[in-house]
Amino acid sequence: MDLFDYTEFDNYVTFQIYSTDVTKINNLRKFICTKFSIYAIDTICVDINTSNLPDEFLAARLSLIPFISNHIEINEYVLTLNVSGIHNLYPSHFVGDIKSCNNDIIIAKLHPTQQISLTASVCLGYGSDHAKWKPVHTCYFTRTGNIFTFYVETTDVIDPFTLIHTSIHHVNTSL
Repeated sequence: MDLFDYTEFDNYVTFQIYSTDVTKINNLRKFICTKFSIYAIDTICVDINTSNLPDEFLAARLSLIPFISNHIEINEYVLTLNVSGIHNLYPSHFVGDIKSCNNDIIIAKLHPTQQISLTASVCLGYGSDHAKWKPVHTCYFTRTGNIFTFYVETTDVIDPFTLIHTSIHHVNTSL
């Protein structure tokens, strides 16, 4: 299985693979989605939430924010958040030793009298365990004859080139 016509854009990549084995192609898609470890919020303890968002909805939004660390040997980080009276709440408002890959994500909009105070545990996990640990937003392929065209939208946690080539190498050597 050889990669050709690789094109990288701002937040997604496209590439083509010539193959007659659909099993390998689907294994490649599954490997890209599930076999890379990334950091995401796992548990949240909400102390104060006077925003319009229920605690469960806030927790669901927070769990889908990807985080990046230079210390892969650390499995868990603790973040705190204590904000009030700001207009837009972003991942950059968290305090801790790990940072979000994308600080442009609006978590919530707060009125001047509203407050959110919480503690979050950020853990290393795999996309096979939960969608919050997937290194990609979208990964699909189309088929025209024996040519498969992939579209992969990354979360910016893992370099797209490394993600694709590591996955292709694994599928080529495992089957």
